[in-house]
Amino acid sequence: MLIFWLKDAFSLFKYYRTRFIFSLVGIAVGVGAICALSAVKVVVNKNSEQLLQKYGSGRFVATIMPMSAKEQKLVEAKLSSHAVSQFCQDLLPNFQVVPYQLLNIKSTQNSKNLDAVTIATASDIFSLMQWRPIQGRVLHPLDKHDKVAMIGNQVAEKIRELSSAPEVIGKAISLGGHYFTVIGILEYVELNPLLDFDANQSIFIDLNLLNRFNANTILDSYIVEGVEQTIPESEAKFRDIIKNELGVQQVFFRDALVFQQLLFKQVMLTMKILTLVAAITLFLGILSILNLFIILIDERKKEIGLRLSLGATSSHITWQFLRESILLSSIGGISGIVFGQITAYIIVRKLEMTYYGEWKSWMVGFSCSLLVGIGAGIIPAKLAAKLHPVKLINS
Repeated sequence: MLIFWLKDAFSLFKYYRTRFIFSLVGIAVGVGAICALSAVKVVVNKNSEQLLQKYGSGRFVATIMPMSAKEQKLVEAKLSSHAVSQFCQDLLPNFQVVPYQLLNIKSTQNSKNLDAVTIATASDIFSLMQWRPIQGRVLHPLDKHDKVAMIGNQVAEKIRELSSAPEVIGKAISLGGHYFTVIGILEYVELNPLLDFDANQSIFIDLNLLNRFNANTILDSYIVEGVEQTIPESEAKFRDIIKNELGVQQVFFRDALVFQQLLFKQVMLTMKILTLVAAITLFLGILSILNLFIILIDERKKEIGLRLSLGATSSHITWQFLRESILLSSIGGISGIVFGQITAYIIVRKLEMTYYGEWKSWMVGFSCSLLVGIGAGIIPAKLAAKLHPVKLINS
């Protein structure tokens, strides 16, 4: 039966090639756009779920911005390098807080630039972020007055390249004119979108050494993890504490929810374009099938009349044309599914997301092609079934 239907489709292609191809292309592009739209939605949802699981466990980064002189005075008393540890301790057990400050200083080794970011922070950052040393050790609270540094693995590679020596632990590096001893190297750390630095290209020193650089000793950035609270609840509670304790009105947050929203915004325009393409091309495909089958009915009047006179019922004629329409749209649909999956993969890779193949998008595409075939074929099929056999034979 399937072979007979395929032969029937080949006959259509042979005698109505241009219209047949036009119909196929319209259906293929339309179904492909729907299939790609479905696949991209699935991929975006899965990537956003992974983002929340990875970075959304109540953790966020807060930046405190004092605006008035009064706010500045309170901040200096509470958030300076010598007092901030006590402030963070007072936030327990509701929040685990680690302060950090990016320093705008030059980092060198043997007078050669390391192109690294220097970060003054508390030793708790390594346990909170689960960063482990691949060699040596991490900073310790007892190191708060010692000029020692923990470096990222890319900084270590740079030092090896500049010194032509494999051993990095114990080497001296210059930070803003002060020499620090390397005590540990971090293992590779995946880039965290919440942070405004790359741990692999960073040099970590204790926050108590800030005053050695004549820098602003106020720490304005904080990695915060709320205990048993959602991100919005944690942020609201943290904002209230900062407002009540320091009088600061301006607190900015970076969290996984923000990046989830950005992820959806990235693909919103793409989804709108795919929806528009699907609507236009499917509409054109349906019109093309209608046009093709109306012409077929006109050119096959004698065949239809002969079948009806030999005992074929109206339902037989209806099924004949409906079958041809469904077969045509199915061929276009299968082509469209393949086209849609390739399109979805390209879009996802361009957006730098992880691609997931989902059978649901295939089912959506094939279902759409069947609906198009039934919708476009039912009208010509009903028209053909209502024709009078005698008039058809004499036409």
